[in-house]
Amino acid sequence: MNILITCSLQFEFNEARNQLNLTEITSKKDIPRIAKKENITLLYTGIGKINAMSSLFEHLSKNSYDLVIDTGLAGSLNEKIEVKSIVICNQAIDFFADGYINQKVKFSEEFLKDLYSSIKITNYIVGSIETTVKNGYVKEQLIESEVDIVTWETSSIFKVCNQFNTNCLSIRAISDCCDENTEVSFKENKVELCKILYNYLKILCKSV
Repeated sequence: MNILITCSLQFEFNEARNQLNLTEITSKKDIPRIAKKENITLLYTGIGKINAMSSLFEHLSKNSYDLVIDTGLAGSLNEKIEVKSIVICNQAIDFFADGYINQKVKFSEEFLKDLYSSIKITNYIVGSIETTVKNGYVKEQLIESEVDIVTWETSSIFKVCNQFNTNCLSIRAISDCCDENTEVSFKENKVELCKILYNYLKILCKSV
């Protein structure tokens, strides 16, 4: 099974590459950056919806995979989702600061369960918005829209995979609770959480 793992931050790429023992085939100045080994490919897309969409579209135009895994850190809007937990989702929506929401993209839960019998697919929804979510109007709108965790890129990754008829899921580590401490929590937790996240991915990929 050929698997593509996406990430949007350089420190995520470095940790994933090292944990998965991948060899980079691009230079540090390139975006996207690519590392691979056998059936696993890692794609560093750059930050945000547009970078994620364009990098992945270009890559899938030239390569095919059985599964794409969106990875990285995320914020939690759901009190049941604690900081430092790993959350696996198969549905995401685009969200904009003015409250406009694009149609939700959802991938087959049965396919994912058959693929990884040991993982638990949640009913949580990923909302992607290109801003740091703290308290206030944006947070309220996200909660009203039943969004559980917040990222910048997931909805774009899901959209492109849907366009290429490629199964996708999101595996994210929770760095903060989308409150006044969001930026501090992110900085404090990012190194530890990247190690935890990509060690989890390493074990998961070995089970395929």
